[in-house]
Amino acid sequence: MKHLPSLLILCGLPGSGKSTYCKQYSNSNFVRLSSDDYIEKVARDQGKTYNEVFSYAIRDADRYFKQKLDYYADTEYNIIIDRTNLTVKTRRKIINKFKNHQKMIVFFNVPLNTIKERNIRPGKIFSEEMLDDMYSRLEIPTELEAQVVTVS
Repeated sequence: MKHLPSLLILCGLPGSGKSTYCKQYSNSNFVRLSSDDYIEKVARDQGKTYNEVFSYAIRDADRYFKQKLDYYADTEYNIIIDRTNLTVKTRRKIINKFKNHQKMIVFFNVPLNTIKERNIRPGKIFSEEMLDDMYSRLEIPTELEAQVVTVS
């Protein structure tokens, strides 16, 4: 029986540990997809911070991310999606593209007050209102979507 490639969809608020989690896969056979990489590159190229370029770079970053998703969906690469993926709808769009992958959602269950305490990265700070809004939209993943692993 043929081994299916893996699709790991990370789910959690900014600062919950998603990108740190990805570092354990940095030397593995996983391809990491994240719109943040695009935004951070724009910021570096312009000598600005993530926050300074976000408003005008996000549209292109999302378009680039979707192109990468489409490209990798029909491959046999192991994929890790490093984005917030807060809603069932968002996760479902990704899951539906990857028909030949074994799917897992890695949920970062970190309390909102901890997220706010961690929100001190230079140049990439989210307002409390934005974090509150994201938290209110968070739909906790269930086994109805895919296999779920919770990281606390």
